Amino acid sequence: MLFLSPSCATSQTPEDFFKKLKTSVNRKSVQAFSFVQRTVIYNKDATTREETWYEAVQYPDKLRIDFLDPKKQNTSLHRNDSTYSFREGQLVNSRFRPNEFLTIEGGILSLTAEQLKDKLAKAGYDVSIVSQTSWNSRPVYILGALPNDSQRKQCWFDAEHLYMVRRLMPRNDTTVLDVQYEDFKKYKGSWIESRVKFLENNKLIQDEFYLDITPVRKFDERLFDPHRLFECHWYDPTKTR
Repeated sequence: MLFLSPSCATSQTPEDFFKKLKTSVNRKSVQAFSFVQRTVIYNKDATTREETWYEAVQYPDKLRIDFLDPKKQNTSLHRNDSTYSFREGQLVNSRFRPNEFLTIEGGILSLTAEQLKDKLAKAGYDVSIVSQTSWNSRPVYILGALPNDSQRKQCWFDAEHLYMVRRLMPRNDTTVLDVQYEDFKKYKGSWIESRVKFLENNKLIQDEFYLDITPVRKFDERLFDPHRLFECHWYDPTKTR
């Protein structure tokens, strides 16, 4: 079933939408990149704190986050559908926990249209619904909901470039997490966001700024290996960035 905004002049099925996402895969010629993240966290007592995180992404299924000083080895590793948490170099937790961003972005790269559709359905998206609206003065596709329905899990894509600009995830009957991707910049033909905002019930709880975005061909495999995680690191503080 397909729902479209009244202003839409043409129609397409959800199958057409997933095929369109797949044909846009060349926008992701950059499949691995690193960045330094300035993270501003808004506490419930109205105070804020700022941290620096060091992150590396390798599509379709790897993300590493080193919190504060990488030498402290406080790290979160997302690999395939698992998450590993390290404190001072020691594994403190590992569990099945798919990273939603990798599920979507990595799936667009690595899966067929039908496989991507099935994986997102298992992740809780109603893949029978694709609607259209505008966001920040640009037309967007909404996968999983109609416009103005915040009670369904959904992701939004820029209609022209097909990069993801928003995710809405109801946590319960009263709380909705809103993740917004902004300030896209082009690197070697690929659009990469440089700011991500997390809002809970329209209140900003975390603001992330990506600095020194650096595309690479491929990272050292040890960087994402939970057994060899701290044998190497991409960040070199001696280099001028």
